Amino acid sequence: MAPFSPTNTANTAQSSKDSDPSGSPAPEDDVTLDMLADPTYPGQKPNYPYPILVKAAILSSAKRRLTLQEIYLALQCRFQWFRDNAKDKAWQNSIRHNLSLNKLFRKIPRDITEPGKGSYWTVDVGAGAGNKRERKR
Repeated sequence: MAPFSPTNTANTAQSSKDSDPSGSPAPEDDVTLDMLADPTYPGQKPNYPYPILVKAAILSSAKRRLTLQEIYLALQCRFQWFRDNAKDKAWQNSIRHNLSLNKLFRKIPRDITEPGKGSYWTVDVGAGAGNKRERKR
């Protein structure tokens, strides 16, 4: 799969009725990275929870699925803070943590014939109420 780039996204145009008057999309809407507001100051961390950022990155992709590395790259392409902190492992650990614990995200194995490393992550709209997976015992 080609690396993420703003030109590699699906058509994300939506009407203004899909968001609240402040311009921020409602959490239940199909949010893409282009729809998220820029931070107040350049280089400032985006004021969105990681699950919203990850969901937006995945829904911004043409196939609506991304590998972990492609999620990192999508966030770095969209927000200056992630580019400035690319070598910082803390935010990357938080992304992995949210992917594995949040019911919204599903891991899809890569086809055997497809080159590359890692599985794909996709958004599961039918995940049901709540946002955490049940704990395995």
